[in-house]
Amino acid sequence: PPLHRRQRQMCIRDRLDLSSVPLSSHRTIGIDTTAYLLDILGRIELPNLASVPDEEAFDSAVSPAKWRIPDTPIWIVQADKGAREGEFLFSERTVMEAPRFYQGIKDLPLQTSLPIMSWHRAMRQFTGPMIPAAVLRSVPQSLRDFWLDTPKWKVIAVVLLSALATLLLFLFHRAINRRETENRVGFLLRRALTPLAILVVVWSLKDFIDNQIFVSGAFSAVVVDMATILITAGAVWLLWLVMLAIFERIIQARGIPENSFDAQLWRIGARTLGTAASVVIIGNAAQELGLPLYSVVAGLGIGGLAVALAIRPTLENLIGGIMLYLDQPV
Repeated sequence: PPLHRRQRQMCIRDRLDLSSVPLSSHRTIGIDTTAYLLDILGRIELPNLASVPDEEAFDSAVSPAKWRIPDTPIWIVQADKGAREGEFLFSERTVMEAPRFYQGIKDLPLQTSLPIMSWHRAMRQFTGPMIPAAVLRSVPQSLRDFWLDTPKWKVIAVVLLSALATLLLFLFHRAINRRETENRVGFLLRRALTPLAILVVVWSLKDFIDNQIFVSGAFSAVVVDMATILITAGAVWLLWLVMLAIFERIIQARGIPENSFDAQLWRIGARTLGTAASVVIIGNAAQELGLPLYSVVAGLGIGGLAVALAIRPTLENLIGGIMLYLDQPV
C-alpha cells in the first residue's frame, strides 16, 4: 500500500548521512538516494543475515565502526560526531556513489512482487493522498516521461500553480495599496501585508508540492532553491517594513516633528538595525543553499578591515558627532 511504501522510504532516508549535502537539498538527495538503494538492494544477492555484524562485533578502540555490503560501494558507518553521533548510517560516500553504481547494474532484474521495473522511476510517479488515483490514470503516457528528473505533468502542474499564485499575489498587492493614508505607521504596516502574503503563499505552495505533487531530482532542486530565495526575500522585506513602522511609532509617541533631525536620526537607526538583521537572514539562506558562506565572510572581513583603516578619520568624526548628539553636552 502507498502508506507502507512511504514509511519504508522514510525509514531508509532517515538512515542516510547527509551532513555534506546543503540543507535545502536534504529532501531531494534523500529521496533520490533512497530510490537508488532500493533499486540496488533489489538487484543484488544480499548477504546472509547471520554474517552481518552487530554493534558488539566492532572493536571500541577503532572509530568509526563501519561495514560494507559485499560487492557494492555501500558502506554503513557509525557517526562519530554531530547530532547523530553513535548512530549507524549509510555513509556520505554511499550517498555520492549510489547513482553511479545503480547505472552499472540497472539492467539486472528487480526482485519484487510489485509491477515495477525500477524504484527510481516508480517513486517519481508517486503523489500524495489529495490527488485522486483517477486523475493519475487519466494522465497520457507522453506526460509521464521525465523532464529534469520529474514527470512532465508534474512540471506543468507546478508551473501553473506558481503562475496562479503570482497572479493572486499581484492582485492582492494592488488591492491593499489603492487606499491612501496620511499616517506613516499605517502606510508601512499595510505595505507589510504584501511580503507577509508572499511568505504564506510560498510556504503553503511548497508544502503542497513536496507532499502532494511530489517532485524529484533536478526539478525539485530548482523548486527548493526558488522557494528559499522567495522566502528569504519576503522575510527581509517584511522585517524592513516592520522595523521602520516600529521606529515611526516611537517618533510619533515622543512627539518628534516629522522632518526634524531627531526624526531622521531615529530612521537611520531603524535602517541600520534592519540592514544588520537582513544580513543575518540572507546569510542563513545562503548556508541552506550550500554557498561557501564562511569563505565569503572571511573575505569581507579582510576587505572591511582595509576599508576601515582607510577611512578611520571620517569614522572617528562620524561616531564623535553621534555621541555629541546623544549626550547633548551643549
